[in-house]
Amino acid sequence: MGFRKVLQERRIVLDVGHSENDKGAYSRFLGVSEFDYNNDVANIIVKKWDDKRATLLKNIRRDYMSLPDDLNVLDPYLIVSLHCNSFRDESANGTECLYFHKSSMGVKIANEFVSSFSKIGFRNRGPKPVKLGDRGHYQLRHTKATNVIVEPGFFSNEKDCAILEDKELIADTYIKTIKRLLDGKLWIWEKFWCRWM
Repeated sequence: MGFRKVLQERRIVLDVGHSENDKGAYSRFLGVSEFDYNNDVANIIVKKWDDKRATLLKNIRRDYMSLPDDLNVLDPYLIVSLHCNSFRDESANGTECLYFHKSSMGVKIANEFVSSFSKIGFRNRGPKPVKLGDRGHYQLRHTKATNVIVEPGFFSNEKDCAILEDKELIADTYIKTIKRLLDGKLWIWEKFWCRWM
């Protein structure tokens, strides 16, 4: 397999958090579920994507237990899972990104996302390592590609929702971050071809 062919086949999956049957958190400030919100954002990202260095694929989940297999079949180089946080204490706020604790590339990518979202007004809660038994561990552990779960802000916080309300801004922030990751050449040479980590 040649270098050019690998570049042409580079796929990045936008995994829409939750599903039609389990829509996740609901925001009383935005009047929308987590699934419906992130599905809209993912659609905007795909529509705006114009970078030929990678193909973006949107994934809608069947169910959580089959998710790793469904993602692995797509053979991606990177998986970005779109979520939003929520907590009973409405003062909780800020952006964070989850990654599998053994993934050295995961922490770097997670840091890029929280840095980007903090620049548009969210408090930076930092990358969050996920160990066995933690929320998100099943997905992060069993996918072959580097996988991060991005939580731009809290659905339960009024200030965060004032930013989240602008879906175009959120989508643009995802796009800029992914392009910056591509600019950073996050791949390694392996047997004379380029392989995304």
